[in-house]
Amino acid sequence: MHLRQQVAREIPYQFGIYAQGECLPRYDNYVKLDPHKTDAWGIPALHISASYGENEHAMARAMHTRLGEILDAVKVEELQVPSEKLSLFGKNIHECGTARMGDDPKKSVVNRFNQVHDAKNVFVTDGACFVTQGCYEPTLTIMAISLRAAEHLAAEYKRGNL
Repeated sequence: MHLRQQVAREIPYQFGIYAQGECLPRYDNYVKLDPHKTDAWGIPALHISASYGENEHAMARAMHTRLGEILDAVKVEELQVPSEKLSLFGKNIHECGTARMGDDPKKSVVNRFNQVHDAKNVFVTDGACFVTQGCYEPTLTIMAISLRAAEHLAAEYKRGNL
């Protein structure tokens, strides 16, 4: 018996592969306060309206095809083909874009310092301010915008503006 056959028989192993892609911003995706539902303190709860668009479905089909090509090329035995079905919207922990950053209060929620246009004492320093995001983790960018927001908040507080 060849070494490769012996290793394959005696040492269990798995190979996994998946793809991630960018979910583009869509006007149809939004978050608002639900006037009919409140939390335990009587504060209106969030209502999230979000779904994938045609771009995400097309991207999933393309990724499924490419993953199949990769699996064929590496000659995977006992192949379990991954699904081209998209995960439940919101399942991933780094969904972003519900409080767009910008200079125009009519088109954005927060300014360049992550300060809410309509509530100067509220700062949103998570991924909500991103107008779009690549397919990888935004943690370092979130840390950078949080630092910038904190420095701005401290400076504005010292000036007596907050």
